[in-house]
Amino acid sequence: MSDEIRKEALKFLRSVQSMQMATVDDDAPDVRTMMTARVDDDFTVWFATSASTSKIKQVERNPKTCINADEGLQALRIYGRTEILTDRATRDELWRDEWKTYWPEGAASPDLAILKITAGRMRYVNVPAYGHEEKEL
Repeated sequence: MSDEIRKEALKFLRSVQSMQMATVDDDAPDVRTMMTARVDDDFTVWFATSASTSKIKQVERNPKTCINADEGLQALRIYGRTEILTDRATRDELWRDEWKTYWPEGAASPDLAILKITAGRMRYVNVPAYGHEEKEL
């Protein structure tokens, strides 16, 4: 895969404010929309969530995750592994004031957990540029 397409896909991923995250609940997928906290140069995606949610239990049982970012005629699916981070340094690093609605105590909230999705296989679609052909990244 060309560096140009990887850069294009990364720029697209960073432009999307929310993504769908799929985890496994027993033997069935469970999908929800997540607000993006950060996207790293290596396509690592970070989300904030409540430690008391069902997705935390699902990730503890099975860390395999698929996230999907789509907007208009572009989409990127990332298949990866999720880590649950609750250390204060990570929470401070990623903290956003708009999250106070969910965690009034800020980054110190015991219910704040950070999900780090490390990318494995990725599939990128840009219909205007490449038609419906998926590009493996």
